[in-house]
Amino acid sequence: MYSGWRARIGHISPCPVEYEIQEFYHMAPPGVSLVAVTLSVQHIDAKNLSAALGQPLVNAIRDMAGEEVDYIVLAGEPMVFLHGYGSEMRLNEIAAGITSIPFTHNLPCAVEALRHLGVKKLAVATPYSVRDLEGNDVTYDRWRAYLTEAGFDVVGFATTALPTNREVSHLPYFAPYQLAQRAVREATSRPDGVYLPCARWRSPGNIGRLETDLGLPVVTSVQAWTWKALQMVGIKEARPGFGRLFRGWRMAEGREGDQLS
Repeated sequence: MYSGWRARIGHISPCPVEYEIQEFYHMAPPGVSLVAVTLSVQHIDAKNLSAALGQPLVNAIRDMAGEEVDYIVLAGEPMVFLHGYGSEMRLNEIAAGITSIPFTHNLPCAVEALRHLGVKKLAVATPYSVRDLEGNDVTYDRWRAYLTEAGFDVVGFATTALPTNREVSHLPYFAPYQLAQRAVREATSRPDGVYLPCARWRSPGNIGRLETDLGLPVVTSVQAWTWKALQMVGIKEARPGFGRLFRGWRMAEGREGDQLS
C-alpha cells in the first residue's frame, strides 16, 4: 500500500526541492503523501519564470495527471505577483485544459490563509530579489501592488535580495526568524500578521518561535499551501507546531507510512 492512502498531493516547484518535502511531511498527517516535480528555474527573473510557465509547466501538469494525484499545487510566488493580482487565473486555465484534477497556485493559498487569520496590516520578509525583463529589481513594488489589491496594507518589508533559488537554499535555518523580526521592527506601524513567502528557505520551522516572540500570526509558503491542500482533499488534521493557521484542527499522532488499522 502506498503511503498516500488518504490523499496524494501533487507539487510543482519552480526549482529543485529539498526542505519543502521534509516540511510537508512534518505538517501533514499519516496517510498523506507528496508527489513532486520541478521546472528547473534557478534565476528569479521575468525571463526564466516566463519560460517555465510555457511547455515545462504543461509537461509538469501532465505528469501530475498521469500520477492521478488528488490535488495539484504550483509553487513560486514571483510567477504570479510579477503579473499582478488575479494573474493566477491564467495558470488555472492552463491546468483546466489538461486535467480535471483541482489545481491552485500557492500565492492564493497564502492570501486565503492571511484572510482566515484576520490579517489586515502585513509585514513581509522575503529572501529573494526579482527582476523584470529590463533587469530592474521590482521585488518590493510588485509585492506591494499585488498584496494591496488583495486587500492588505503592507506596513513592513525586508529582504536579503538573493537572485537565485540556490543561494536562497543556502541561508541558515534562523534567517527567516531574523528577517521577519526586522520586517516587524522597521514597519511604519504595528502589523497584525507576518508573511514569509518562498519555499526554498526554512521558514516553517520558525513559525512557532515567531508567533510566540512577536505575538502575531505567521504565514509561510509551504504552510499555506499544505493547509489549503489538506482541506481540499477533505482532511482537517495536521501535526502540531505550525502556527495559528491550524488552530481548531485535530492534531495528528504517529509517523508517515503508518498503516490504516
